[in-house]
Amino acid sequence: MSRKTIGHRLFGLGRIPKRRRAALVAEGILIADEGIRIDLALRGYRAPGRAFGYRRQLLAGAIVLTAERIAAFVWCGVLFDVRLTDPALASLEIAASSSGTLRIAYDAGDLDPRRSGRVECLLRTDRAQEFAGRIALARDEKIGGEGS
Repeated sequence: MSRKTIGHRLFGLGRIPKRRRAALVAEGILIADEGIRIDLALRGYRAPGRAFGYRRQLLAGAIVLTAERIAAFVWCGVLFDVRLTDPALASLEIAASSSGTLRIAYDAGDLDPRRSGRVECLLRTDRAQEFAGRIALARDEKIGGEGS
């Protein structure tokens, strides 16, 4: 059964942005899922021009893991884009449920010093376990490769 949002099925919402797709393909896409439901929660969030004590949004988006980065996109921009060699990767809390939800949570300041607060993304994808496993593997390889 497809878990694509109705916005994706009808209007193509939640795709990887065209302007980013070529670069991601060049990096070597390992796994990607487009048109998925993303439940975004912001707590104590501050960014230039924005401040929310609490905000929750349901969005259509995409997640992609390449040989160099993990990134998630929604219609209004980038949720996160972290290189696998970036120390901030270790600050991402990543968990997958058997029901097909990938949870990625982080402190906004860890990825962008101009931002603060807590960000939690629940990505509904049938490939949640695969994403979590591959990210953990990439994280372990980068940590193990540093000491060599």
